[in-house]
Amino acid sequence: MDLARELREHLGAYLDGRLSLATLREWLDLHVQAVEDACGPADRELGTVFGEAHALLAELDYGHRTETELRADLRAIVAVGSANGSTTGHGAERVSRLG
Repeated sequence: MDLARELREHLGAYLDGRLSLATLREWLDLHVQAVEDACGPADRELGTVFGEAHALLAELDYGHRTETELRADLRAIVAVGSANGSTTGHGAERVSRLG
């Protein structure tokens, strides 16, 4: 299976309540190197979405966002990808709540 598609499926499963936050986090952690290997200059999309997901989780960990906010921002990333016909949410801009 395509790594970008797997990422989208895991994000969607978390957003639909079929996957726990801990399981999503574990999947992301286990695929850091694979994403790094797959992301070259021609395909930054996967790395961008993967990085956004990790950044959002870090903000959750540090108390800078709630899980409700995390879900909303992940949903926006997935929605932009769907609207663009992409397998990930390339072009989604994360709104930081650090302020």
